[in-house]
Amino acid sequence: ASDGITFFGSYYNNYSAAIDMNGNEVWNSGGVNTHVFFGVNENNNYLGGKFLPQYNNALIGCEFSLNDSIFWSEPINEAILANESFTQHELIKLPNGNYMGFIPVIEEHPVPTYTNYPERDSPFSWEDDCELYIEFNSDFDWKGEKIVEWNSAGEIVWEWNVFDYFNINDFDYLAGHWETACNSSASYDWIHFNALAFNQAENALYVSSRHLDRITKIDYNSKDIIWNLGIQWLGDEIISPDTLFSGQHGLQLLPNGNIVTFDNGILSQYTTAGITSPISRAIEIAISDNSGSYSATTVWSHTLSYNLYGALSGNVQKLENGNYLINTIGNVDGAYSIEVTPNHETAWMCKYNLGNYSTGPLYRAMKIPGLYNNEVDNLEVIAFVLPQSIQIKSVYPNPFNPIINIEYELSVSITVQFGIYNIKGEEIDRINVGYKQPGFYTTVWNGENYSSGMYFIVLENESKSLMKKMVLLK
Repeated sequence: ASDGITFFGSYYNNYSAAIDMNGNEVWNSGGVNTHVFFGVNENNNYLGGKFLPQYNNALIGCEFSLNDSIFWSEPINEAILANESFTQHELIKLPNGNYMGFIPVIEEHPVPTYTNYPERDSPFSWEDDCELYIEFNSDFDWKGEKIVEWNSAGEIVWEWNVFDYFNINDFDYLAGHWETACNSSASYDWIHFNALAFNQAENALYVSSRHLDRITKIDYNSKDIIWNLGIQWLGDEIISPDTLFSGQHGLQLLPNGNIVTFDNGILSQYTTAGITSPISRAIEIAISDNSGSYSATTVWSHTLSYNLYGALSGNVQKLENGNYLINTIGNVDGAYSIEVTPNHETAWMCKYNLGNYSTGPLYRAMKIPGLYNNEVDNLEVIAFVLPQSIQIKSVYPNPFNPIINIEYELSVSITVQFGIYNIKGEEIDRINVGYKQPGFYTTVWNGENYSSGMYFIVLENESKSLMKKMVLLK
């Protein structure tokens, strides 16, 4: 098993905690209704939702530390309060220091009926539940979401509204979401984004849509959809993987471009022949691009037993040792994290002392080396490891082709810029990272457009320049 500390967050009772390899609790967020853990960044600060009862029991997206220091939180104003448009389910920190998350959006659209779709020869299952809306041609509230990027000052600098890019002829007509909406007079929860990842080298976003059983890749600059991957509905053409997933949660991008996610499997009885009860799986998917023609292949999958089926939440993390940490709400016994080898052996497992399926489900978990960067075996903290200087710590892999990682540390707050120089001393590229607080960071350079040879990466500040040599080998 991979040694380390496992962080987890729990919804509804809204708290987070961390356990060691023996199940001992080594940190918690301070009780119920505190923080829900979403993820950890390179500085061992944590991203998640802070519980604020004065805002209708909302979770406010924030970056926080183990001692509950808040480094950043999403901006709150009267319009946000009135529309309850708080960050939902995910918050990530981008390489440029900005933050990105999901904000709900409501639009009115008709209730779909089978008469609008030539391929249908019978009514949808919800047409009786929504009969009055259909009879009077009344629009219904569709709940979508937009992806929002904030800078450190809380200003919106980029956004992407799903209603502008997804086809509303794409909707799940199997899982009962429409029946739930019509019978409760609530908004139709159309897409339900739940996970987000950013690839700096591609300048692209990956987003998971639970209720469309879909993962989408978006070009950050143009905002165009590069591809949709998942179940084919009644609208846009979709890349159909050889392993269909449904209700999936969590999204991890691997260095080789593969995608790791937790297939909740809420529609697995429709998509997988021969099963009598829904099942959940951990899956790793490879996307192939043949001149703009995409295909998706399952690299690895692991099916959980029925008692570990997780209809809601969960995630999968591929660890550095090649194992997979699978986190599930559980169906009968409760929530678990299971570390599984590529050969499907259980290397480590824990059962969480959480509430039941309805009152305190496991949202997400992640294994990291430790709470701090300097620990003793009994987890007693000796000291924080603080950056001692401004320096480029390492560049790797070296030689590289075409992506190289640049690790650096800052002992003071500065505006970070890297210059890329060729062997003649000519600047050929520049990386403008932006203003950074003291800490440890990683950025990347893509040498795809340059020929093989020796190059120099220079970290420039007011007092001196720091340089590392790197070799591009194609």
